[in-house]
Amino acid sequence: VAVFLMAACKAVQEPKEEPKKEPPSTEEEAVDVVSEKEEEIIKAISQFMILQNAPESAASFADGQIQLEAVAVNGSNVKKTDGVLWRSTDERIVQVDGQGTATITGTEGTARIVAEYGTGRDFVTVRVNDAGTPSLEKEEDEMYSLTEKILAGLTIEEKVGQMIIADFRKEGSEAVTAVTPEIERQIRKYHLGGVILFQENVPETEQTVKLAEQFQSLSPNLGLFISIDQEGGTVARIDSGTGLPGNMAIGAAGSADLAAKAGEVTGEELLALGFNMNFAPSLDINENPDNPVIGVRSFGGTPELVAEMGAGYISGLQHTGMISVAKHFPGHGDTVVDSHDGLPVVEHSAERVHETELLPFKEAIEEGVD
Repeated sequence: VAVFLMAACKAVQEPKEEPKKEPPSTEEEAVDVVSEKEEEIIKAISQFMILQNAPESAASFADGQIQLEAVAVNGSNVKKTDGVLWRSTDERIVQVDGQGTATITGTEGTARIVAEYGTGRDFVTVRVNDAGTPSLEKEEDEMYSLTEKILAGLTIEEKVGQMIIADFRKEGSEAVTAVTPEIERQIRKYHLGGVILFQENVPETEQTVKLAEQFQSLSPNLGLFISIDQEGGTVARIDSGTGLPGNMAIGAAGSADLAAKAGEVTGEELLALGFNMNFAPSLDINENPDNPVIGVRSFGGTPELVAEMGAGYISGLQHTGMISVAKHFPGHGDTVVDSHDGLPVVEHSAERVHETELLPFKEAIEEGVD
C-alpha cells in the first residue's frame, strides 16, 4: 500500500480533444450509458483508469465534493494522467469540472462520472440518497489491483528500499539544502521509499520547494514520500507559513472541528511546498509530569480527549491529500526517558495499556489514519 500511494507521480502526453457529450435526460439512461459490451472492450484495450476505483484508494466525499484522478497503468508503472476529459452522465445529480472535481447538487439519484483519454475510458458511480448524502461505488475488476501489479514488478532489493525513509540533515559539516551527487547515488542505489526533512533542510520557502522537487525527480516511477514533523506549536520544522498553536492549546479548546481546521491548514501549506507526508499528530497522553519530551505536544491528559482531537486533526490533514502518521505508538506519554536518547519503558499492565495508551491509536485506526 505504501508503494501504491506514491506511484502516480508524473504526467503523460496530452490527449486528443473530443467533443463534450450532452447528459442523458433520465436516470435510467444515465446508469446504462456504458453498456456491458462496452465495459468489456474498454477494459480489454486500455489500462487507463480512475484511481479511486483501486481498492486501496480513499473514495469519500467531503463537503459534497470528491477529487478524482486518472492514471495510466503500464505493467508495474502507474503514472498520473493530465488532460483527461471528464463528464457526468447526469448533471442534475453530480457535476464534474475539467480537473476531476465532482460536486453533488443535492438531488437524489444515481449518475456516473466518466473519464476519457484518447481511446481509454473509465467510470465510477455516484449515488445520492434521499438525505442528500453521496457515496462512490467502485468498479470491480483485476485491472484495479494496482498494489499487486506494482509489487509484482519489484525486486526484493527494491521492496526493502521502499520500506526506508532516510534523513539527510548534513553532508559533512554542511546542512543539506539541495540534493548532492552522493545523496542521489544513495537514493537510486538503495531504492529508498522516502526522505524526512528537518529544520536545517528547509530554511527558505522557495528553496524548500526546489529541494522537494529534486528529491521527487529521483524516483519518477514510484515517487518518494517527502515527509516532515510539522505538529505545530513547539515542533514546527518550517518557520514560514501559518504559526499554529500546539496540540495542548487545541485540546484546551475542546473542539474537534478546530483540530480538523488546524490539520487542514497544515496539510494545505505542506502540500504547496511539495510534501506528501506529515509525522503528526502526537497521540500520546500527557499523564506524567516528569516526561522530558511530550508535555505540550499532547492534546491532553485523558485518552478520550486525545482520541477525539487526534481524529479531528487527522481528518483535516487527510482532506488535503496529506498522509497522516499517528505517533508515538504505542504511547510515549507516561515515560521518563526521551526516546531520542534511550529506550522508554511503560510500566503498566497490558490491560491498562489497552484501555489508556492504545485508545487514541485504536480510534485513529478506525477513522482511517494512514
